[in-house]
Amino acid sequence: MLHTSFQRTALTGITLLSIGLFQPAMAGPGDAARHFLDSLSVLGAKSVNHRALETEDQRVTIRDLAVTVGNSSGEIFKITVPALILDDIDEAADGSFTSTMVFDGTTISAPENVNVSFQTGNLASVFFPGPKAIQAFADTGTEELIFNEKFDRFSASNIVMSSPTLPDQLTIGSISLEQSDFLGNLPRTASGSMKRLVLPFSLAQDPDVKAQLDALGYEQLVLSFNYETIWDDKAGISDLESASITAENMATLNFNARFGGVTEDLLNKLRAVTEPADLMANVQGMTVNALSLSFDNQSIVDRALDLQAKNAGVERAQLVEQLSALLPLLLTVIDNPTFTAALSQAATEFLSDPKRLTITANPDNPVPVSQLIGAGMVAPQTLPDILGVTVEANR
Repeated sequence: MLHTSFQRTALTGITLLSIGLFQPAMAGPGDAARHFLDSLSVLGAKSVNHRALETEDQRVTIRDLAVTVGNSSGEIFKITVPALILDDIDEAADGSFTSTMVFDGTTISAPENVNVSFQTGNLASVFFPGPKAIQAFADTGTEELIFNEKFDRFSASNIVMSSPTLPDQLTIGSISLEQSDFLGNLPRTASGSMKRLVLPFSLAQDPDVKAQLDALGYEQLVLSFNYETIWDDKAGISDLESASITAENMATLNFNARFGGVTEDLLNKLRAVTEPADLMANVQGMTVNALSLSFDNQSIVDRALDLQAKNAGVERAQLVEQLSALLPLLLTVIDNPTFTAALSQAATEFLSDPKRLTITANPDNPVPVSQLIGAGMVAPQTLPDILGVTVEANR
């Protein structure tokens, strides 16, 4: 939802806060913090201010830190942190470090009075480059020298986005990411979640959309998301063990998958992709081994059927009967009679008793992505057969 330049500049600011700590000759946490503050301007910050440094054992707290950074478009962003805690600093022989950073309240102020804040944040076991890499970045401006996505855990809570152009705030209860068992900078296991992204319907620009949502009895959209992945680098297999998106009091969409041909080289290439065309070129060597997608109704299908029946002046059972009779005709566009019959039967069962609709792809052999792309362009009606797709209701 945030503009790309805002996301990148915010990440730059947070990264500067992170890596600025690690300059040579740190004798203790207080010295580490002073080196951190001195380094920020070298690393690109336009201004750096703080009120006080507090040390206790191996922990240092920087009070009322304010850092201003800019981007290539000349936009200015200000990051303020009431208390930034640097803890668990572990120095390697080359001067690189791992550390845990705790952000006690953070606000990122962007152009046009856009503000993003979070109450607490934690970045655990972050790797920071040594002095040589920092100086090389200062000399060349090569971001790859300092940006490093390797960390064990990130969390943030009570996130709020506000702007004079928005009629309401956007809020997120919490975000968390965890990574472990690394091969280089690539995690073999990873998981993440986002809880309670609240989108008030006052944000809907189309009055017809808002009217329909009101008619269904919803006042806001509350989304939550989670995922878990496991990568077997030796076999080149990546399992999306589970992923789900839940719209509170509406429905949940569940997804899991297994992909082949997922090598270390491929993942490093994908991390560097910036254009959709490059993404498509790189994934063509992968295979689809299995897929499953399920839709769990909570109330939205019932509300939609009830509303449609009311508007049509019929009973809900009559509406379902009419829709079921139309399904075979509507689905002929797929041009695959066997699959159409199975989909129509499952959809009819689901409409009669809307609980769960599941689509599963279980091909006899892994299917190259390049084959799927080709079939999708030339003969899309063959895709269900190539993938071995089945459709079930309420199972």
